[in-house]
Amino acid sequence: MKGRKYWTVIAALVLFSGFVQPSAPQDSVEQDRGVLCDTVEQVEQFAAFDGDGAAAVNAINEKYRTHACAILVVAVVKGKKIKDISFSGQLAELREILVVGWFDGVRWRQLRPFVQYTLYPTGQEGASLAPTLVRAFFT
Repeated sequence: MKGRKYWTVIAALVLFSGFVQPSAPQDSVEQDRGVLCDTVEQVEQFAAFDGDGAAAVNAINEKYRTHACAILVVAVVKGKKIKDISFSGQLAELREILVVGWFDGVRWRQLRPFVQYTLYPTGQEGASLAPTLVRAFFT
């Protein structure tokens, strides 16, 4: 079973290899905590909201009558940069990401990969998963 999970993740990374920018290692899974939204427009609305993050997420979700955005700890493969955007008085990168797992507060859970959109501070890379967490996630 452990080998099966490993190959499922590898297959997903290969399948989405065109999704990752050529300059980034195609198997670079990063741990990130932040807002994730279904569309670019929703991330733009989040960035424009004048208030705390939870209130912005709630307002967007009410507008779309769905769970369009959330603030989570996830394992992602960073995708292409969509554009630069102003967020809390600073420049941020609006990016496409491939979500492959999430942290439920106790352990990492593998997910079927899916595309979301998020913000990254300009010029800062997400923190890489520690090797022990990567092994735990993929086994």
